[in-house]
Amino acid sequence: MEIETILPELVLAAAATVSLFLSSRKALWLGVGGLTAAIVLVTLSWGEEISGGFLIRDNFSWFFNLIFLGSALLVLLASRLDLILREREYPALIIFSTIGMTLLSSSNDLVSIMLSLELTSIPLYVMAGLGRDKKSAEASLKYALLGILASAVLIFGMVFVFGFTGETALPKIAQAVSKAEVNPGLIAGLFLMIGGFGFKIAALPFHMWAPDVYEGAPTEVTTFLSTASKAAGLAVLVRILSAFEAPVWLDWGMVLAILSALGMTIGNLVAIHQTNIKRMLAYSGIAHTGYILIGVASLGMDGAALSNTIFYIVAFALSDMASFLSVIAISSNIGSDDIADYAGIARHSPLVALVISLGLISLAGIPLTAGFLAKLYIFTGALDSGLSWLVIVAIINTVISAYYYFKVIKVMWFDEPLKVNRVTVSFLLGLALLVSSAGILVMGIAPSLIMNALGQISLPF
Repeated sequence: MEIETILPELVLAAAATVSLFLSSRKALWLGVGGLTAAIVLVTLSWGEEISGGFLIRDNFSWFFNLIFLGSALLVLLASRLDLILREREYPALIIFSTIGMTLLSSSNDLVSIMLSLELTSIPLYVMAGLGRDKKSAEASLKYALLGILASAVLIFGMVFVFGFTGETALPKIAQAVSKAEVNPGLIAGLFLMIGGFGFKIAALPFHMWAPDVYEGAPTEVTTFLSTASKAAGLAVLVRILSAFEAPVWLDWGMVLAILSALGMTIGNLVAIHQTNIKRMLAYSGIAHTGYILIGVASLGMDGAALSNTIFYIVAFALSDMASFLSVIAISSNIGSDDIADYAGIARHSPLVALVISLGLISLAGIPLTAGFLAKLYIFTGALDSGLSWLVIVAIINTVISAYYYFKVIKVMWFDEPLKVNRVTVSFLLGLALLVSSAGILVMGIAPSLIMNALGQISLPF
């Protein structure tokens, strides 16, 4: 393996390791510097394909690496000072988890996928408990126990695939699968792996951990979970599914379509009744995983499905990032995550209220936002793939979701304030809010800026 194959990871690992020996503020700035340097290296590598055995670096992995690195950078910038001062290891944990994600999207072998996944997950289990209260401890324990169970299911599925193909490298598995006759063992192995990754992306019915963990973990960690971690799980899921694309007897597309319909419907219906904004966004994220799975289910049937799916992932990440970063700003000032306590926030802090409103409007799929075009592309591709019934379900769910998104907006802009709480925002958090909200508008108004890059990405096999 040549050194340039993992050069961004080496830079990140050096920054994370050194940060452990520095004061909290210096560790933060070293983490920011390491992530920025890695973003530059990945950007300069665009268009190159580097193969290192267990890893393959192509435009697919480069693009997802930018999502992970950008998310980690924004989360670090937005992190509250008290969390950074109290937990000196926090920047290093963020970076180590990001290293796992960058390796995960580049993994070309079942062994490296599993190792990268654990490198991604273990720091997240720890970070979920950094709130140092009962809810945070419960979130960390629940996330770790269920995550270990999901990993066991995933390994069991990988064992089935290895047992019936004799291979762990994805290209060789793809060749073996394309030549295989109807094989119940391979079917069982793939569906077990889908279940394992379903946990990582909070897809129904593997979503049970998300609401409690999102509520109990520090909001910075929740933001990282809902954006970068979800994108990492989806990236590796696409890589694996592309290896099982050939045989007509293995119709994983219909399985994902059913999971998509269930996730959208149940996620949105349960979100309506939530009074805690982090729990509401957790169920919203479950529903949006369902929307994203529409695109994944269309892979192999629609030539633009991959571009549409990645566009949706980016649009969701930016919209969710803007929403959660605003929650950091508001909740840390008013001392509550209850939606009712957000009453009248816009009267005293209109800019923060505007950013969270923009994020929620984009999640709802309103025109001139990234979320609108993301849904338009996904729905159009699904129609071209013969999934018209799924598009009807998705449109109905889009209407349902608008109710609870606009309920929050109404509370902030039109309800009488319970008390005067002016939201103060640090410069770095303000910068993160500006970047995420600008991204929503740019993708909604000029989507070609990102679609041109996505056109250079192809399925791994």
